[in-house]
Amino acid sequence: MKHRRLALAVATAAALTTVLSGCGALDTAMDCVKTADAIATSVQNLQQAVSNASNDVTQIEESLNQISTELGNLKNTTDNADLSKAVDDLTKGVDSVRTAVKNGDATPDITPITDAAGEVAKVCTPDNRAMTHQRLILATRNAGKITELHAILADAGLDLELVGADAYPDIPDVKETGVTFAENALLKAHALARATGLPAVADDSGLCVDVLNGAPGIFSARWSGTHGDDKANLNLLLAQLSDIADPHRAAHFACAAALALPDGTERVVEGRLPGTLRHAPVGTNGFGYDPILQPAGHDVTCAELTPAEKNAISHRGKAFRALVPVVKELLG
Repeated sequence: MKHRRLALAVATAAALTTVLSGCGALDTAMDCVKTADAIATSVQNLQQAVSNASNDVTQIEESLNQISTELGNLKNTTDNADLSKAVDDLTKGVDSVRTAVKNGDATPDITPITDAAGEVAKVCTPDNRAMTHQRLILATRNAGKITELHAILADAGLDLELVGADAYPDIPDVKETGVTFAENALLKAHALARATGLPAVADDSGLCVDVLNGAPGIFSARWSGTHGDDKANLNLLLAQLSDIADPHRAAHFACAAALALPDGTERVVEGRLPGTLRHAPVGTNGFGYDPILQPAGHDVTCAELTPAEKNAISHRGKAFRALVPVVKELLG
């Protein structure tokens, strides 16, 4: 099994060298971005090959085929000193990993490769802005969330290509090991930015109840012990608050939204939707704790609001809108 892992790592490292050789034949910014995407995919395959002994060889072969397609589209040569340096750094990183693997290191340090790949993407992206849309990836597979953020960015005059995590299906989900919403959002954003070479947005949110000192908080989605069991989570919370009188049932939805760039630059903003908790669920729209939170200034729960009404006041909507100046600053 160890030899198989080493063979996979060597094969993927070799593939990276093939991609790098094509970077010298960059004519347009579009070619540069496409090659940076191909490099990011190969780096992700390398990460999997080094850390996962059961990696599927077919997955690597498919990635190599995609790289070959991208290389076939490249033509002519560009004179870009920054790109040349990034390519040189990435070449050295690949050579270092290959040497380590040949010497029997089953888990070589590939940080030089991931860092240099981020630099390649950083160099390529600004040159591409005048020719094509800047691509931004959102750490979600929820189409509704993508639509919401795209609308907010468009309203702000930002013409960006927004894609979800489904656009890169080989990238694994990130474990939310942070102790705050901001930490979890940053973990996910940085992981996506490193893996794809693209600027990445991620969010984390939950319900915070005053009388419970902010709980469920980051544990909102798994408050009952099972992740994503909305009914069980809601019923448990109501049972815990069954003796709490109305004046003490204040709560708020909180959301942290983070933007991370491949070079490590990061920003995080937050949004809140304050309200009070009902004693029983009301409404059929929304999800999670929506049926029991009555937003301040309203006489209905979040689950009784239309999607448009909820988006206008939601914690996530507020966080995404607060992220607009950040996106303009870093990507505009």
